[in-house]
Amino acid sequence: MIAPGLPGWEWSPETRAGWTDEETAYESGDLEGAAEASVRMWVDGPQRAPEEVDPAIRSAVAEMVLRSYAMQAHGWEAGAREEDVLDPPVNLRLHEIRCPTLVIVGEHDVTDMRSIAAHVADSVDNARLVEVASAAHLPSLERADEVNALLLAFLNDR
Repeated sequence: MIAPGLPGWEWSPETRAGWTDEETAYESGDLEGAAEASVRMWVDGPQRAPEEVDPAIRSAVAEMVLRSYAMQAHGWEAGAREEDVLDPPVNLRLHEIRCPTLVIVGEHDVTDMRSIAAHVADSVDNARLVEVASAAHLPSLERADEVNALLLAFLNDR
């Protein structure tokens, strides 16, 4: 798992504020501003300034976010719906996972995501948590070679 989310998590005010920044810009029609808010939260992370992040990564992610806005623009009207939550929910079933599990998270990811990664690794038997230095929420983009090496080493151990 790379920077896993977890339904039922009590999100911090900082994470909620980041979502609000993006949503406010989006709802006002400022899609570029919304994408920038998303990039600030997920690519820069709370501990880094934009100029500390590879501009090519920031630009690529901003393009992906803008594309996702366009692709989702009329989704709700077209009948999209959120998936039902499992019963019991995932957050109460992590102990049921029986396979070896690698959990990867970026050193500069938002605190909630680092906490979720630690919680998942602590809750799954035979799980290992690895923090990728100098990366935020997208370590597979920021540190692709390192993440690939971690994945290959984990799979080769099986």
